[in-house]
Amino acid sequence: MTELEPPRESLEPQPSPVLPEASSPPEASPPLAPAPGGRVRLALLLAIPIATLVASAIGTAFAPKLLVEWPALLIALDPRPTNLVLTSSTVPVTWYFALGVTRWLLADPFLYVLGRERGPAALAWLEPRSGNTGRWATRFLMRALDRAALPVVFFASGPLVCLLVGVHRMSPWKFAIANVSGTFAVLATFRFFGGRFAEPIAAFTALVAEYLVPLTIASCVAVALVLAHRWRRRTVGARIASS
Repeated sequence: MTELEPPRESLEPQPSPVLPEASSPPEASPPLAPAPGGRVRLALLLAIPIATLVASAIGTAFAPKLLVEWPALLIALDPRPTNLVLTSSTVPVTWYFALGVTRWLLADPFLYVLGRERGPAALAWLEPRSGNTGRWATRFLMRALDRAALPVVFFASGPLVCLLVGVHRMSPWKFAIANVSGTFAVLATFRFFGGRFAEPIAAFTALVAEYLVPLTIASCVAVALVLAHRWRRRTVGARIASS
């Protein structure tokens, strides 16, 4: 009589039960930390606005020389209202609107997207560094956007407004239409106003040309002092915010 063979299963090594690993709770990410790849996107969104700020500083520093010799370059670098009025009679109308509108609108979509994606973080960073005037302007504009967002964008579009409109979550199409149409309307107003006062503006430009070198040097020194003061205030504000 043959012995019964043991079951085959009993001869084979049995895998040891795998115990579930103790999972440690994930580390909490720092508040408002950018997602993977977010730093690159944030840098791309800030590149054009920062470049426009640098261009404006250069245009302001050399404004006397640019006004006399290269007025079109002046509004390409720094299209502030005074420069648009002073160059209205010396820059051809096509170049005036092409350069002025492009330069005014260049940074706006980037600031709008930045406001939509990281608006609360941007405002939290901006408030302790902007001083009492900046905080008051931010709160005033936020209240104005709550009541009449489209007129604010149409009449007063600018870097801060574009950022706050993104925080306010305005529709991209509404923002684009109000921003572009308002820019054309504002530049047309400056062009008309400058044309009505063409003779006084020409006399002022001739006076600047007469004292071109000292005025340009004084303008460069003034811009350097203002930038140094802002940098110092920003550094002090950052220390206060991080303390």
